[in-house]
Amino acid sequence: MNRYFINRLIWVYFWLLITEGIFRKWLVPGLSDPFLLARDPVVILIYLLAINERLLSPTRTMVALFAICGISVIQSLFMTDAPLAVIAYGVKANFLHFPLIFVIPNVFSIRDVVKIGRWVMILSIPMGMLMIMQFLADPNDFLNRGPGGIEGAQIRGGEGRIRPPGYFSFITGAAQFLAISSSVVLFGMLRKGVYPIPLLVGSGLAIVISAAVSSSRLALGNIGLVVMMLGIAYLFNSRIPKRLVRLLLPLGIILLVATNLDIYSEGKIAFESRLTETGDLDATWGERASTWTQRVFGDFTSSFSAAEYATFFGHGLGVGTNVGAKLVSGKVSFLLAEGEWARIVLESGPLTGYAYLFLRIAIIFQLFGSATRAARKDLVLPLLLFGACFLIILTGQIGQTTTMGFAALGGGLTLAACRIPGKQEPVKRKRPLRQ
Repeated sequence: MNRYFINRLIWVYFWLLITEGIFRKWLVPGLSDPFLLARDPVVILIYLLAINERLLSPTRTMVALFAICGISVIQSLFMTDAPLAVIAYGVKANFLHFPLIFVIPNVFSIRDVVKIGRWVMILSIPMGMLMIMQFLADPNDFLNRGPGGIEGAQIRGGEGRIRPPGYFSFITGAAQFLAISSSVVLFGMLRKGVYPIPLLVGSGLAIVISAAVSSSRLALGNIGLVVMMLGIAYLFNSRIPKRLVRLLLPLGIILLVATNLDIYSEGKIAFESRLTETGDLDATWGERASTWTQRVFGDFTSSFSAAEYATFFGHGLGVGTNVGAKLVSGKVSFLLAEGEWARIVLESGPLTGYAYLFLRIAIIFQLFGSATRAARKDLVLPLLLFGACFLIILTGQIGQTTTMGFAALGGGLTLAACRIPGKQEPVKRKRPLRQ
């Protein structure tokens, strides 16, 4: 029975992740800050039930996570001046949601992931329409309000447009959602009969147009990483090229329709304008890397610079997050560093900080190992989901609640997609689903 409730709570977690921005921006903007904690009671209840069902086993990863968390808290309490509330938020941001990655596959199988995918595709269509409306609207329009109902709070793109966030508080949430959506759509095109063709085409159109109007390099890069996983899958399964032929017709229709729409052209112009401003449009590997690649790889190198002047015990958990900055200084900012790796090193010190970062790398390798083993068994969905979440887990700014949510959910769904339903499942299935 507890497994059933855990299953339902994971669905609650999913819906809260999708709708959090809607509540914070439009429905109850006065409760914007409390909604940052909306998923925390859900995930804690999941853990309590999982422990009772022995679904949260003390693996090396879990032991390391709790050990690093304990050391970080002790350091922050006794070796820094960080307020208790900031430290508590730091624990939530860095540690609270990561164990969910390993709980989800204990109660979800590939069939549950397919159901999640269906809803993701259904939701991607109205979100695409919403992003178009936000793109066309004035930056101070009601549709473009930020958390707390603040006007003009969205991040600007090119040609005077904003970067439309869709359902989410900011564009990062939309970019992460589009990555998950693209992985599900590609899976549906590869695996005949899983999803209705009209839904696949509609969702595919929404994703292409949403990416065009997003002016977000993160969105475009994440979708590109998902597509790249098809090539990785070929290394582990030689039958993949035969299935890629199935992508040609639906993708051709989607691209033909999307690229002939006026809104796509407007979005492309705004996107190119932003890429010109940032230097990405003219960048080459031979001369200079784009600012997007500098941003990705610079996150690693900036941590080494941060380690040179970081104190041994750091400044305290949570101080480098936006919420921590608001609690300390009264305004949202990056008190320590904007890059995730530099933030971790400056918060916890070089020794504990890098131990935590290496743990995130270890989780990446666990996910990739499981996904490639599944690919050998003709299961492609795990690799596609891995492509959607691995950069979030590795370098994502998990101090932002939406990013942490997509990291935990994406990692958990990756592992769950490796599991074929059997007798051990809480709900019996008539036949296994193979990709």
